[in-house]
Amino acid sequence: MLKNNKNLIRISNHNQNLSDRVFMQEVINWEYVDEGIKRTTLKRKFRDDDYNDHYISEIISYEKSE
Repeated sequence: MLKNNKNLIRISNHNQNLSDRVFMQEVINWEYVDEGIKRTTLKRKFRDDDYNDHYISEIISYEKSE
């Protein structure tokens, strides 16, 4: 059985649905902010023909060298 979600994160250029073996995806974004570096993680957990998104953000403080 293939998942029919149209809002999946594209993980390749192939236009294919994910198989039932995929139960979670993670996407991590790193960005510079005034306080240091911000790491934001999107975790998408699949179940049946649905999914839940969870966002986790954290600031990693550091001083820029000049």
